[in-house]
Amino acid sequence: MNRVFITLLLVCSFTYTLSGNQNSAFVNFISNVEDTTIFLDGKNIGKTPIKQYEVIPNKKIQLKAIVDKNYYNKDIKTTITINNQTIPTFSLKFQKATTKVFFVGDDAELYINDKFIKKLNDTNRVVTLEANKDVKIRLQNGEA
Repeated sequence: MNRVFITLLLVCSFTYTLSGNQNSAFVNFISNVEDTTIFLDGKNIGKTPIKQYEVIPNKKIQLKAIVDKNYYNKDIKTTITINNQTIPTFSLKFQKATTKVFFVGDDAELYINDKFIKKLNDTNRVVTLEANKDVKIRLQNGEA
């Protein structure tokens, strides 16, 4: 009897080891925006990069990735499902926000971050800018 029980126990243990843990899966998150905050099913799980975060496999999970709205168009919201025995990496790509700036005043040359953009005149004063923390704008008259 003991020999049968031990054999059965070894077979069960061996089968479990080969099949892996069917009740867990893992996921990685990276982002093109440093320190993106990640929420799974409304729970804050930290900032990117996140490595091997454990989730329930084969279950739909609500993903929300948050960044600074001053510089990026919008948060990423989606539903993901992670299969067991996999470790997928989700690469989150945010788009920069843009704005239009209307320059008032005399005709001048417009420089942004020391790069010549265009000559401003009465019919050409609107400029579309990509959001950035460090934008240096310089207007220069032709004499300088």
